Amino acid sequence: MNKKEIKNKYKQTLQPMGVYQIKNLVNGKIFIGSSANLPGKINSQKFQLNLGSHPNQELQNDYTKLGSDNFAFEIIDYL
Repeated sequence: MNKKEIKNKYKQTLQPMGVYQIKNLVNGKIFIGSSANLPGKINSQKFQLNLGSHPNQELQNDYTKLGSDNFAFEIIDYL
């Protein structure tokens, strides 16, 4: 399979959709979100938090203060 065929096959593959949460393991706060592409969205959330640019400032402040080890990224439900 060439690169173009692999790319087209990926585009046709349905990504898992559903609801996810980011849980602060220190204070129990939970951020809930949904996405039509759960793996991509969770990856994006982690990237934003590690970069210090997450749109939810309260979540970002806790993440920066406590570190990534104190947060759990979990899928709550698939659609």
